[in-house]
Amino acid sequence: MDFLKFFLNALVAHDSGNKVRTDTREHGGAYLGTSTNLNREILYEGFISIDSMVFISEMNQFSRELLEEFIRKTVFVAKELLFEDPSAFNRFNSCLEKSDYTEEKLRNALELRNQYFNSDKSMIGKELSMEKYKALISRTNGKLPRLHYEDKDEEYLRMMERLINSKHEDDGIHKAIRRETAEFYSDRAEIPKSLVLDSRISLSIGGSVFAPGILVDLIKKLNVPNISELINRMIPRLLAPSEELISRMHLKSFTEKKSLVVDFLYSCLERRDGPFKEKIDRAFEERTKILEIYLKGDPRAQQKLQVLDKLQEDEINKLIFVFRNVEEDGLVFRIDRPVVEAYISLLEDAQRPAKEALYNLFME
Repeated sequence: MDFLKFFLNALVAHDSGNKVRTDTREHGGAYLGTSTNLNREILYEGFISIDSMVFISEMNQFSRELLEEFIRKTVFVAKELLFEDPSAFNRFNSCLEKSDYTEEKLRNALELRNQYFNSDKSMIGKELSMEKYKALISRTNGKLPRLHYEDKDEEYLRMMERLINSKHEDDGIHKAIRRETAEFYSDRAEIPKSLVLDSRISLSIGGSVFAPGILVDLIKKLNVPNISELINRMIPRLLAPSEELISRMHLKSFTEKKSLVVDFLYSCLERRDGPFKEKIDRAFEERTKILEIYLKGDPRAQQKLQVLDKLQEDEINKLIFVFRNVEEDGLVFRIDRPVVEAYISLLEDAQRPAKEALYNLFME
């Protein structure tokens, strides 16, 4: 059983131990290598580790409703107890099926958790949680820091639901746990809705290769016999990488999509090898051809090219920042005939109505 084998290997390697690990070479460095959010880790994994929760749920074939009920009666109860009395943490390592603690909430949570721990002959769920507990003790030098209240309960529930479904994902449960825990422990910056909309549109219409605002301005200044022919020839090539990205995002989970988008953007920024490289290279070749037409005969061509390249890097870095921090509804992209036609109209016209028509398509 692959699922059981993964958790057995994780236990042997102590992979659930003292850190939320990610390999920053994956996902374009989308996540930090170590969780520094110790407060949140103690509150949400001091009682049951995330990987242990996934294991318990899978081995007992929890329904969505039963999983949520179990979480509310264990993890969330323990979190509230920790905030009220941090010394409760010292009793979380009790694995007796019957507890003699006088605090009813703690006793009930422990007995429910331990019922599932002790019914599993492999003891993997129990050992994963105990490894995490020991790691947290080690990281606090045996003395809990002053805990501050956090309400990430809904995010935790959504994360667990995605993790339970992750056995169907292409890269499996191992990477899913790493990706989801990194997302859960990160503190996202608040992004204005207008910037999210701008970024969604930019990425959809090839902004990771040629920032739309720059391209619109540049096209207006081109002196070529048939500008419409040039636009219609270049657009499919510039948009091909985004089209490939959007296609690959289909049926992915939120964190899979976010990881894929950030990885794609780093591929554009650093021209990395990867699944998008061929189309990205062709798109940048098309960008180079357009810039050569624009800069032909200009005595300051090299300096202007450096400025344009820097502006493009800034656009990609902006997109990386935005899509690292967006909520799930910020990862909605669109590339279809109406969008392509609206973008072509904007490039040909560059007037306000053309821009509004394009924006309206992304607000439907």
